[in-house]
Amino acid sequence: MINLLVIHPQPVVRCGFKTFLAYYDFLDVVHAVGDVDEAIEYIKSNPIDILISEMSFTNVSPIDLIGKVKSVNPEINVVLFTTQDQQI
Repeated sequence: MINLLVIHPQPVVRCGFKTFLAYYDFLDVVHAVGDVDEAIEYIKSNPIDILISEMSFTNVSPIDLIGKVKSVNPEINVVLFTTQDQQI
């Protein structure tokens, strides 16, 4: 079983991830939180294999987010995405 933690500020997105990923027997969304600090506290005392996170937060950059996660548990893989409209 792969333990996933989801970080996104919007409850509907967190619920969507939990619902969508529940279909896969080998994945378990063990927790979903709205901010980085709450995620770090959860990681300190719970086994997480993969962190799935929105990359646009007002108080932390994606690089800082990865650094914080890796300082607590360097084995966690981090997947970043954004729901923000981006123009290339």
